[in-house]
Amino acid sequence: MTHTTDTITAAIRSERVIRFWFKSQSRPVPMIRTVSPYELSEDGETVLGFDHNRQSIRRFSLANIVQEDIELPDEDYVKPIDQEV
Repeated sequence: MTHTTDTITAAIRSERVIRFWFKSQSRPVPMIRTVSPYELSEDGETVLGFDHNRQSIRRFSLANIVQEDIELPDEDYVKPIDQEV
């Protein structure tokens, strides 16, 4: 496990929001993402969670996280059931 996966795993267990810089293939400039993480893939390649920016559940590739420094902001964690209401 890497520092990134350790941080994400701990955030999932404690229901903490994570924040990170993310770059996508469609957008070369990294953007800040705030996510309530639900699940780390078995291979440790992706994280599934509620994207606070887009207000939807999304999967993020850990390879596209720009820095290994993932912040744990003091924001409300959104559970899957909460956002379905």
